[in-house]
Amino acid sequence: MQINTSRIILTPIGPHEEKPTGGMFLFLRHVCTVLPRAYIGLGSNLGDRASLLDSAIEAMASRWNTPPIVSRRYRAPAWGMPSGTPDFLNQVVAFQNLELSDPEDLIRDVLEIEQQLGRERPSSAVGYVSRTVDIDLLAMDGMEWNSSKLILPHPRMHMRKFVLLPLADIAPELRPTPGGPTVDRLLKDCPDVSSVHLWEPTLD
Repeated sequence: MQINTSRIILTPIGPHEEKPTGGMFLFLRHVCTVLPRAYIGLGSNLGDRASLLDSAIEAMASRWNTPPIVSRRYRAPAWGMPSGTPDFLNQVVAFQNLELSDPEDLIRDVLEIEQQLGRERPSSAVGYVSRTVDIDLLAMDGMEWNSSKLILPHPRMHMRKFVLLPLADIAPELRPTPGGPTVDRLLKDCPDVSSVHLWEPTLD
């Protein structure tokens, strides 16, 4: 599903309404809220990977009542995992105009969706493990966040080609850190030398 990536919805605020604290503001004739776009990475290396990614995207779109902007899908070796681990199928999606109070609301939603799709997070696991679906909030327009539950932008995204390639499909000029390098620049400078290829369903 394609939507206009430049579309921004401005919501006027009445004279007696409380001014929102999350997001950015434009001051035209009225004070307006501009809800930031959220960029979300997905991956799967267990089961029917493509169907699991489809289900995850559909669940997010349904929960947030907004259509996604979607990248192409890429096949990548299991990053940081033993040789012989099944390859991952990776993708990035973006959602605009999410009426949530803060990014941690998104995290709660995606954790529930992961669980619904069979994701297990064993407490005793050491390092990375295979998974039916992995959903990560990568960045939000113009926002930095640092809490015990979430860091934005994702602190390791600049090291991962399997994240930057699909993100560059849909937002090459995005600056994950406000004032920092663009996604295109991060991809050019990425130290990841692993073999990441555009996924061809007919060859899978």
